[in-house]
Amino acid sequence: SVQTETGNFGAENSNATAMIVVGLSAVGIDADTDPRFVKGENSAIDGLMKFRTETNKFGYTNNVSENAMSTEQGFRALIAWTGMV
Repeated sequence: SVQTETGNFGAENSNATAMIVVGLSAVGIDADTDPRFVKGENSAIDGLMKFRTETNKFGYTNNVSENAMSTEQGFRALIAWTGMV
């Protein structure tokens, strides 16, 4: 119920969405295709990727300013998700 139309959760930052993707992947739920985690036309993966910068890192609240922790958590989420699907 806290997922927004962008595919993100709550406070709309990459770290929150990344950790949700990690958790979903850990229990075998595909954060990109499971209808429980698709709002409008955006999945949780779509939401996370909205924070990807031009340099293929992740920003915290946007896709302009890269953030080291957001990049680590974003890649952690993508690795968890791709390892699951």
